[in-house]
Amino acid sequence: MKPIKMNLDFGREAEEICRILRRHDYECYIVGGAVRDKLLGKELHDIDFATNATPDEIESISRRRV
Repeated sequence: MKPIKMNLDFGREAEEICRILRRHDYECYIVGGAVRDKLLGKELHDIDFATNATPDEIESISRRRV
């Protein structure tokens, strides 16, 4: 199944997280309730990401950016 691509604004920080992961050759998607709430015009409380990067890989990437 192909992902549905939408241009929804989740803020600069969320976009930067996906940009960083993709720059390191990982997939990154914003998923879950944040997408639903954005489509319904509700206030966002948190944003969930789906990625194929492991927690250790994410930690390694974040350490290099500090």
